[in-house]
Amino acid sequence: MSRLFLCLSVLLGGCLPNLSPWRVEQNPSGDAGIVPPGSDAGPPGDPNPVDLGPPCPNPHLVVSTVSGDPARVVRIDPTTDTQCRTSPLVEVQRDFGDSILDVDWHPETGELLGLDSAVLALDAEGFPRWRYQRFDDSSFDAGWVVPVGSGAAMRIGVFWLASGSDLSDGVLLDSGGNARSADIELPFAGIDLVAAHPDGSARFVMSNRYSTPRVYSLTDATVDFETTDGVEIFPGMDPTLSMLYGNRAHLAGDPTLGLLAMTHAQGVLLWDGVSATPPTALYSCPSLCSNYSFGVAGPAGDVYAVCTDAAGAGRRHLVHMRGGDACSIVIDGTSFGTRTLNEIVLAHAAL
Repeated sequence: MSRLFLCLSVLLGGCLPNLSPWRVEQNPSGDAGIVPPGSDAGPPGDPNPVDLGPPCPNPHLVVSTVSGDPARVVRIDPTTDTQCRTSPLVEVQRDFGDSILDVDWHPETGELLGLDSAVLALDAEGFPRWRYQRFDDSSFDAGWVVPVGSGAAMRIGVFWLASGSDLSDGVLLDSGGNARSADIELPFAGIDLVAAHPDGSARFVMSNRYSTPRVYSLTDATVDFETTDGVEIFPGMDPTLSMLYGNRAHLAGDPTLGLLAMTHAQGVLLWDGVSATPPTALYSCPSLCSNYSFGVAGPAGDVYAVCTDAAGAGRRHLVHMRGGDACSIVIDGTSFGTRTLNEIVLAHAAL
């Protein structure tokens, strides 16, 4: 203690402050000094206990919100369908702003958030790791953030709307958030939805809301491309399949599971990217949902989806669909405050 007071005397010119509210803790070596950070949910008496909520397992579901003040990231344990990492420290952060437009995950980047002004990568504890922001482009909304490939070929495709009603521009980032391509001009009135190819290659699946999804290979040298440059994922398929369940609302590729979830107005279809055969079974939940906005494959041959409340409340639910009529509400959006449930992804890592 005498050394501490001596140092303070020198720094403060001999005037000692009142230190009665403070105490010096012992670090693990037994020497008085810097207090080590407390552990997550530390025991009583820990010098800095921080409770981040129950850990999230591998895998866990990540759900983004928009129009909140501020936006929130909600994580779900699929073994219990209950929230994990429920502390505001990891759910609500200043960097998130008020709209999280997209969320994705990749083993080389962790969780990725598409914000209304930037792309944000989170670290293994759910806090910001790097940020890609275009200060010279006021119309930049990271509506689609799609990581593909691995190793040197790993890229994060970021696609946004500059004008009109369809996606107009894109750029490829590396795993550290550095731009590796120039801006890529997308086909006019051709692309609304983007996902990673579920085979794990560095390819993208793209479509608008009513046409057959196509596969595209973009490189760091790509500056533009046409809709017809892509290859249909269902060659020779029945052309009515694209509209059989209403307009398509969302695409979500999961290379870990090898599945592509295609969300339509009336439900979610799963495409096996390994067998490459068209899907046949529709996951739906008519008792709880009137319209579907986002969907992802679950870890056990199931589906999670964000849908509009069937009772006419106009709010979005997060539902768990197990096939047939088996479904349940995971998050009741009618009581979710000012926030609206938005994008979802299955993260294959613990948090």
